[in-house]
Amino acid sequence: MQSLSAAVTHCQFDISDSAQGEVVLLMILNLMEDMMSGPGGYILSDESVCDMMGRGLAICSQPRFSPVLRRTAEAVMVRMCQIIFEDIKHLEVEVGDDSSVMDQLVDQHMDNVKMDTTTGSTVADPIISATVQDEPSPEASDSTGNEKAEEGSVSNHANEENGESDTESLDLRPYSLPSVRELFRVLVNFLDPNDRHHTDTMRVVALRILHVALEVSGPFIARHPALATLAKDQLCCYLFQLVRSDNMAILQESLTVTGTLLATCRGVLKLQQELFLSYLVACLHPTIHIPRETGIDPSLYSGIPETPKLVKPPPSQSNSGRSTPVPVKDRQKLGLEGGARKPDARQAMVEAIGVLSRIPTFATELFVNYDCDEDRSDLCEDVIGLLARNALPDSATWSTTSVPPLCLDALLRFVQFMAERLHDDPIYENLPDPDMLRERRRRKKTIIIGTSKFNEKPKVGLSYLEANNIITDIGDPVSVAKFLKGTSRISKAVLGDFLSKRGNEAILGAFLDLFEFSGKRIDQALRVLLEAFRLPGEAPLIAAVVESFSEKYYDCNATSEVANKDAVFILTYAIILLNTDQHNPNVKSMKRMTLNDFSRNLRGQNNGQDFSPEYLKDIYETIKSNEIILPDEHDNQHAFDYAWRELLLKSETAGHLSSCNTNIYDSDMFAATWKPVVSALSYVFMSATDDAVFARIVTGFDECARIATKYGNVEALDQIVYCLSRITTLATRVPFNTSLNTEVQVGDGSVMVSELAVKLGRDFRAQLAVLVLFRVVIGSEALINQGWKHIIQIWIHLFLNSLAPPLSSTDLPTLPIPVIPLQTPSQVIDRAARSSDIGFFSAFTSYISSYAADDPPEPSDEELESTLCTVDCINSCNIDKVLNNISKLPTERIDILIQSLLEQLPQSDHSAVIGVKQDNVAVPPPTGPALPTHLPIYDPSTPFILELCTILTIRDGGSTSNTAKQVFDAVHGILRDYGQWHGITISRAAFYGLAILKSGYDHDFVNVPIFLHTVSSLPQDLLLKTAGVILSGLSICTRDPGPLRSEMMTSPDFWAILRVVAGDASAAAQIFDILERSTAGTPPAIMADNYEAAIALLNHFASAADPLATRDSKAHESTKREA
Repeated sequence: MQSLSAAVTHCQFDISDSAQGEVVLLMILNLMEDMMSGPGGYILSDESVCDMMGRGLAICSQPRFSPVLRRTAEAVMVRMCQIIFEDIKHLEVEVGDDSSVMDQLVDQHMDNVKMDTTTGSTVADPIISATVQDEPSPEASDSTGNEKAEEGSVSNHANEENGESDTESLDLRPYSLPSVRELFRVLVNFLDPNDRHHTDTMRVVALRILHVALEVSGPFIARHPALATLAKDQLCCYLFQLVRSDNMAILQESLTVTGTLLATCRGVLKLQQELFLSYLVACLHPTIHIPRETGIDPSLYSGIPETPKLVKPPPSQSNSGRSTPVPVKDRQKLGLEGGARKPDARQAMVEAIGVLSRIPTFATELFVNYDCDEDRSDLCEDVIGLLARNALPDSATWSTTSVPPLCLDALLRFVQFMAERLHDDPIYENLPDPDMLRERRRRKKTIIIGTSKFNEKPKVGLSYLEANNIITDIGDPVSVAKFLKGTSRISKAVLGDFLSKRGNEAILGAFLDLFEFSGKRIDQALRVLLEAFRLPGEAPLIAAVVESFSEKYYDCNATSEVANKDAVFILTYAIILLNTDQHNPNVKSMKRMTLNDFSRNLRGQNNGQDFSPEYLKDIYETIKSNEIILPDEHDNQHAFDYAWRELLLKSETAGHLSSCNTNIYDSDMFAATWKPVVSALSYVFMSATDDAVFARIVTGFDECARIATKYGNVEALDQIVYCLSRITTLATRVPFNTSLNTEVQVGDGSVMVSELAVKLGRDFRAQLAVLVLFRVVIGSEALINQGWKHIIQIWIHLFLNSLAPPLSSTDLPTLPIPVIPLQTPSQVIDRAARSSDIGFFSAFTSYISSYAADDPPEPSDEELESTLCTVDCINSCNIDKVLNNISKLPTERIDILIQSLLEQLPQSDHSAVIGVKQDNVAVPPPTGPALPTHLPIYDPSTPFILELCTILTIRDGGSTSNTAKQVFDAVHGILRDYGQWHGITISRAAFYGLAILKSGYDHDFVNVPIFLHTVSSLPQDLLLKTAGVILSGLSICTRDPGPLRSEMMTSPDFWAILRVVAGDASAAAQIFDILERSTAGTPPAIMADNYEAAIALLNHFASAADPLATRDSKAHESTKREA
């Protein structure tokens, strides 16, 4: 097999017809694939595998071959690569736990396993060598003398002797990690964007092959240093540069490979993943404000961030030691800023994020590894904010129409994964402690605020950091220096100015002590220092920094190259000037300083002697080829190279990415990300028209509510309730018009056709929002806080339009009074009584007659259908379950609900638009509060609120203790201001007050005489018309013997009320029942203090029962009047 491999991969042929040559190459490709996939493939050696893969890559990279051959070669390479990486995974099983054995094989055999990818062997000629000692290949440039060789001609120069020697030198060990690493290395090298020998076409081929390799054995690559090192350094470095390409083929493939790499190897790519995702966020997050759409309240989407946290304002480049700042457009080309990408490129980037978001633990890992790390960006929050912003429809204007649904899918998937983990058992083993992460997040927020203050005013920032225990003592230079060097959030320009200012010499010295300059040449040490901060622009400040650096450097490197500190000082200044001279774009090349100029300027400056020429030459060449400058100011490839070196250096201490397949962090993660999620769902819900989108949004709201309820996130749940309430269009303080409400009767049933019912029935979005709202509320009543006021507004509107069920629950007390009366419908139509066959003239006559009589028109069939839709919708909401759940709430939650209910009380009945004539209550006498010029209009919402508050208050002793006073005060206030309220409202308020007196008599707020006096002060006509309700309240207070009954029945106002209401014959039975019960029990209610009043009232009943006495009494009164 290995001999056959050598023969196939090293053969040379000369054929005059290029088509015949391609046929031969095609057969070679098929043979290599058969060899690799056949039963003897596993015994191929590392050299044979490299030869075969090299030959395949050579064919793929030949531009003169036909597209069919190159595509075939690519397909063969993909399948062979899949086989190789599949087989190599099994080596771990054979080796066992000691995986270092495989890495040792790489070190031992890598020198003998090389794939030559130079131009002469892979591009000009389809022959590739397996070892370093390869056969000579014809040169690509010699097109005249080697035409036949370029056509694929066969040659017999490989004679038998050479074949025998090759066979004898074959390595018969089966291939393993060395050949895999070499193949991996070669494929990665093809991606180098700065290598002009490789075309974009070849990079695309290499990317596709690498994608297969990562799909097959990504975790294997991450576990073995021989391969992981390549992936962490070169592969990521090249990929992150390729994703900035404008070539869509390169961009698509590089994003695909990067996504697969992170999906399979992200455990060892912590900082690399942060860099990649940060770039995507910077590119994709729009810079424009969210457009204001008609009908969409801005408060619904206020939680969507306008800019991601990781996008920092461009640093100030003044006084930086550089003559010209770098234009933003050049920085964008280098990927240092997001820049503007084409719509197709944006879609490809969104798809890349979407692929990663399909990993169930992806968002959790971002949150734990980045958002909870003081030195990392808030990547989870930024990614969720990005998805939320791009899920809005307007993102299609700068990307493609596919981007909003892609982002919405990823956003909903994020919520779905959390919802699926709600009921999982928590896993804590080998994972960071959630409390520790919360503390780190708190500390991170403090550091961000403190460093922001430092960047504005350093002393203010340091004081803030000390006050919040980030810096132990700002009087200690070491503590301050450690913080300044350890954080990346300090502006390097501000830091340079701060360290160099007079008075901060101790901090500058402590800062320099944190660097290790031993063994470094002076320019190397200076480069390390100036990467930490930016030199100030003023000469005295630069001198202060250079002087401190000179002392530190000389103490660490007292060598023969520099004689003393003064020599270090002078040489350091010379290096700074050389750096500016060599890299100032305004200086012409012919005028730049030469090595001789540099050396001449330093003559005699080394304590009277010259510096070593070799020493100065090394410094000069280094500075000339590699500028000392902060990465923020680079405008060439050195920018990315420096940033990448810094990333690799930090990755050594950053550790591996923690895998978080658990739900112990979901509470904190949801708390940090729910605002953009809920805002995006609300906006899309308001703007969507597709039923499938509605269904997904409904699911998203439901899952968010379940998550918020599970983790006790009151703020999130309140916002969900608020958003859904606004979408329903029912959560408004302005009541709907009920003057035209029409009751339509059909058989035994009836429906109320109203403005609200018709409007809601026509709005599918609003109906859906109502259903989702009550689905969210049911089961979450104990957590809702501010959301109650919106639920109550909807509940009231439904009640006023005969759509909500009555206030009754098995767990709440039942009040012995009639149900709250609603407005009488403007007309009642019995559809069943009418003939189903109504002609045109009959309908026309009916319409004319109703118009002439000024009656409201009958509801149309469409309005009736809309009303029936609304009725079905409300019935599906199961509002009665909400009341049942409310009745079981703990006392402290009842208090919150009652506060929200009382906030919804109108100021008076004069603000109501519900028209119903007050024909059953007379106008009160002029005594008492001033009356308005028109009668108050009955608003059933006030009795509804008061009744719900009352039954919740008298539910149990605990509720009475917490809420009775505020409800009682509200009721008492209505009774005092009776002129502003309708008689029905006043009578029911009196009953509610008496019911609370009964339940809360033992509490301090109860003052029975004052309340009875308030009731007795009501107009007599009003008391007469509402006698039944008020007597029901008095009856429950005096039913049982006790202090309350005694106090009430000894009050003159009590008997005054009874005397007034006794004028209503229908109230006689209730009054007599009160008097009869008052004589029973211990202590008796009739005593000396009230005996006369009781006898007078009984005498009134006796007189009323005697017709003659009544007649004589009337005659006597008439005689008096005549006299």
